Amino acid sequence: MPSEREEHTLLLSNIDVGSLVTFEDVVDAVERTWAEAAFGRVVNPPKLTLDLGESGTWPGYNAYMNAMPAYVGWLDSVGLKWAGGFWDNILKGRPSISAMILLVDARTGRFKAVIEGSLITALRTSAQTIVGIRHLAKKDLRSIGIYGAGTQAWYHILMISKFFPSVKILLYDTQKGLAKDLLTKIKKEVNLGMYQVEQPMACSEADVIITLTTSKTPFLRGEWIRKGQTIAALGSYQEVYPEVIAGSDKIIVDNIQQSLHRGALKILSDKGMITEKDIFATIGEIVAGQKPGRERDEEVIFFEPIGTGMLDVAVATIVYNKAIQKGVGEGFKFFRF
Repeated sequence: MPSEREEHTLLLSNIDVGSLVTFEDVVDAVERTWAEAAFGRVVNPPKLTLDLGESGTWPGYNAYMNAMPAYVGWLDSVGLKWAGGFWDNILKGRPSISAMILLVDARTGRFKAVIEGSLITALRTSAQTIVGIRHLAKKDLRSIGIYGAGTQAWYHILMISKFFPSVKILLYDTQKGLAKDLLTKIKKEVNLGMYQVEQPMACSEADVIITLTTSKTPFLRGEWIRKGQTIAALGSYQEVYPEVIAGSDKIIVDNIQQSLHRGALKILSDKGMITEKDIFATIGEIVAGQKPGRERDEEVIFFEPIGTGMLDVAVATIVYNKAIQKGVGEGFKFFRF
């Protein structure tokens, strides 16, 4: 019989999440869940977007929300991340990302947990890049260029320092003060060579290029790309010129159908210039050993992990299991007799 604590819905804050999960936990969960998806042991519908005016239309809130449900077989867990961006919050000094993850018992439908989701989002997003670098970057990786100096950049640098402690970081943001502030603060946390670059082209000289912005206008140009680079475009936006994608030797995504309808591939897909057959593999197929990752140092690899609910559910389930074991969080009985 479940304990009284387990019968309640567990409420977990971002502080609880941070105290329960390690970077290694998150990277392992991302890697395994991607592989399990390739083996057909995950149910992950494409994310559904509620546009609240981000596109410039009614109702004019410059915001959106995504519904991201999934079932993860290796954890026997059902969940939903309900998350979005509220971009006007940046001017108000408030967090721009809002997220909750709901976990459900796969057998009974009982809501097991309500977990703050923005930290899990940041952790699993940066973990996606770590796994991508493992499988897609050159072995003699020396430098990583990051576009964007927001929350995602912060967690990417923390993750990179853990798994690739000898690389050099190049950071560019259109708001130079934002990039400078991030590097000043994070130097207290990590021991990496980190440099703010003044021009966007300078950031593209790295072995791995990561785009972490909300730009709706492309800025990464095809003529900047050289042999052997890995480009990781992690947003649902238009940061990359089409020739970057067209000039790549391999296109790797996390979810084929989702990637063709949002993010960097969308424009090419809408014009019929790219189809499913042009995508070399999912990252799950590569992790699972079904297809190769990088095969030659000279390859240019374009990697677009837009983000899937299965990763959020996997990480949230690990957080929940540890919370139950350690007695962390507060229980609430939503359904009362």
